[in-house]
Amino acid sequence: MSACAPSAPPPDIVVVVVDTLRADRLSAERRLSADGGARRTTPNLDALAARGQRYTRAYAHSSWTLPSMASLLTGALPSRHGLHLADAAGHFGALPAHLRTLPADLARRGYRTAAVVNNTFLAPAHGLDRGFVHYDYQGASNQQLRRAPETVAAGLTWLGEETTPAFLMLHLMDPHLDYDPPASARGRWSGEPPPSVADRPPGEVFEEVRTGRLVATAAARRHLTDLYDEEVWAVDAALGQLVAGLGERWARTVLVVTADHGEELWDHGGFEHGHSLLGEVTRVPLVVAGGGVAPLVVHHPVGHIDLHAALRDVAAGRATSHPFVAKATGGVVLSEGCLYGASCVSAVDAEHRLVVDLDSGVRSTWAVLSDGRERRVITAKGKLVEALTGRPGASPLPPAAELSPAAAEALRSLGYLPDPPEATGSRGRR
Repeated sequence: MSACAPSAPPPDIVVVVVDTLRADRLSAERRLSADGGARRTTPNLDALAARGQRYTRAYAHSSWTLPSMASLLTGALPSRHGLHLADAAGHFGALPAHLRTLPADLARRGYRTAAVVNNTFLAPAHGLDRGFVHYDYQGASNQQLRRAPETVAAGLTWLGEETTPAFLMLHLMDPHLDYDPPASARGRWSGEPPPSVADRPPGEVFEEVRTGRLVATAAARRHLTDLYDEEVWAVDAALGQLVAGLGERWARTVLVVTADHGEELWDHGGFEHGHSLLGEVTRVPLVVAGGGVAPLVVHHPVGHIDLHAALRDVAAGRATSHPFVAKATGGVVLSEGCLYGASCVSAVDAEHRLVVDLDSGVRSTWAVLSDGRERRVITAKGKLVEALTGRPGASPLPPAAELSPAAAEALRSLGYLPDPPEATGSRGRR
């Protein structure tokens, strides 16, 4: 990669993490799917992939935001950083002090570092702000959030004031629940809601579907999925805004677009995320583009830990191999930590996925099909068993994060924390 030659100054690095974006909702992937059709959900991301590198088998290391983002920023599996666990009271932890973060490493190399983030799991109390000189955080609920265009604009404003090498991370909260596309996108694919969800507040519908109190009909599923796709289209438009805003910086920028996790859309009977480690919630988009990134489509498995290592190499001026993100050790990617239900771990390679319920010891094995989807099979592959049994032992549970009242309330509204004891109808972990 020419931008990383030792004689050249290090490039700007911009990492965009789209919350809850499944890999198979990208237009390029939909064309490969039997039921995806030709719906152009991501024209701007498609254009980036065409002139950069697209990784068709990229995986997050967990299926919900806190542990996934901690792995991306530290290069450590959830079992090492511990943020996939909550204590007995349901409180989530803070990043252990001994773990180094990507922005902290880059700052030591002379980078100016900034983040513009919106998910409440990225509140400073959890420690993922470590190393960022500028940390623009706004908490979000399912109904109230800073939209992608505002987030991109804030990031570009900061970047425009920097003349030294810069590292910018943007975390776009949409298309997380609720699926509430802006006016520019609403109706692009969705029509009138079916009777089962019509004339009801959207927040109520999503909460009841999420908690299983409402079983969505086939028509309701189609409608809610259409709304999700419209949110994806709107976020993609914000990516176009970002690329245009980079202007002449493009030639000296490495731009990464990925997701913290995907979303279950009834693929295996489930909805939302955090309930399993199957491909719909752990396989994520990964596109790397920029002035010195050669075009390529990569089909071997990689994880966010591999991306972390590649970005550290770029900042250090070390030559980056082609492809940009190196193959995971042994071609196996580990994911850990279900937010709801039993503890779980998973290993996936190019052909199979093995999932282990740590509470019961039950194993399930899945074939990874050519379109990335997964189908239940019987026999586990030996190297996947070895990868799970050989993974490092778990670190001690980190101390609970000292959340502000606003952050705690936001997590309650998202369904991640239980209501106070005096309240009824708990929506917490289940």
